[in-house]
This record gives sequence, structure tokens and C-alpha cells, in this order.
Amino acid sequence: MDLTGTVERKEKGLGQAGSAAAVKNSSNAATLATVVAQEQAQLATISALAGQAQLALQVAGNTAGANTARDISSQASQSQGRLDALQVQISALQAQLASGGGSASQLQVLLQQEEVERQNANNLATQLNTLLNANRNVTGVPQGTVGLIGGPIFASASVPV
Repeated sequence: MDLTGTVERKEKGLGQAGSAAAVKNSSNAATLATVVAQEQAQLATISALAGQAQLALQVAGNTAGANTARDISSQASQSQGRLDALQVQISALQAQLASGGGSASQLQVLLQQEEVERQNANNLATQLNTLLNANRNVTGVPQGTVGLIGGPIFASASVPV
């Protein structure tokens, strides 16, 4: 029995498993960065449309609606700031993963932060869509809706990279 060869084969197998995990983590970090970028675009749209609605509603004398639009725009700006910081953290993790560091647990923490911000962004989109729909006949209020963002689809044991 050649124990050296057995240990080398096991180490090689563990190395391949580690490499597969590193590739999966890198792929998942890139997916997470893409979803965060989509949320940033969604929030920019929310902020712009809420600003337009605020002005139109103020001119129309609908102070309550204008205040609601202002609040939505303000919350969208705050969420954008948090997403900017999250994007920096994701980029740092991607660099760590590329150099052989980083971990799935770090990625999980970032995913949890993204989930909170995605829920916030989708709630703001829903609030804005409701406001725009309720005031669609007011001159200057933007027409249309802001779409919702779905969660990232990650590579897993059952979903190949």
C-alpha cells in the first residue's frame, strides 16, 4: 500500500474541490455585483421620477403628494449611498477571491446586506408606482412604472457555474 500516493491523491482532490469553491464564490460575487448595479439603476430612476412628481404635485397644489414624492426620493438617495458602500465591499471581496482569499461566509454577509437593500428598493418602487398611478392625470407627473428587481441566482452544487 502506497500511503504517499494516497495522501497526494487526496490532497489533489481537496485542491480541486477548493478551486471549484473559489470559482463558485467568484462567480457568485460577480452575480451579486451585477444585482447591486441593477438596484442602483432602479434607485436612480426612482429618485429622478420622484423628483419630477414632487415638482408637478407641488405646482398642482397637492402638498401631501409632493411630500410623499420628496420622502421617496430622499429614501432612494440614502439607499443608493448604502449600495455604493456595498459595491465597494463586493469589489474588495472579489479581489480577495481572485488572490486565493475570501470566503463563502464573507459573501453570505454581503448577500444579506443586498437582500435588505433590494427589499427597500422594491418597496420604494412600489410606493412610487402607487403615487404615480394615483396622480396620473396631474400635468407633469411622470407616466409609467418602475420595475422590481429579483434576487441573484447563484451557482451551487446543483446549479453549475
